[in-house]
Amino acid sequence: MGDELFLRASDNDRNKVTTFLSDAMTHGFITTEEMSSRLEQAVSAKTFSDLMPLVRDIPGGVELVRASARSYIRNQYSGNSSFVPTQTNSVNQRRNYPRHRPSRSVLIWVAAVLFFLPALQAGAFGAFFLIRTVAMLAITAGIPFLAIRFIVRRGRRRFF
Repeated sequence: MGDELFLRASDNDRNKVTTFLSDAMTHGFITTEEMSSRLEQAVSAKTFSDLMPLVRDIPGGVELVRASARSYIRNQYSGNSSFVPTQTNSVNQRRNYPRHRPSRSVLIWVAAVLFFLPALQAGAFGAFFLIRTVAMLAITAGIPFLAIRFIVRRGRRRFF
């Protein structure tokens, strides 16, 4: 729960805390001397846990630091990061790039139409040919697929 506080704080996070401290001084929560010592510590803080004691006794300070740390975690792990994929990071490349080019699906449709067009033009025999071909494709591709799927799902279960 508090593990996010051990992450390193950015300049933006330190600026949020210094702005919060100046607002706290304006509202009378801390004195000028406290403000100057806390600002020095805030500028030199490296992690969120270093920033936490500076704002712990001021209302809303703990929430500010925790929200900053959690937003950093949320942005890093939600896929909205500004990370540019490289050749070595294949997992990130699969997530960020489209799976197929649009022209590939058009080619598949054209091939399917060209394959079944003679069957549609041949009348009743063509309809039989079309149904038989679809059934054979379903049997030859579907049954092994279902068997592999069943074996894989069965392997994931834990019996003990």
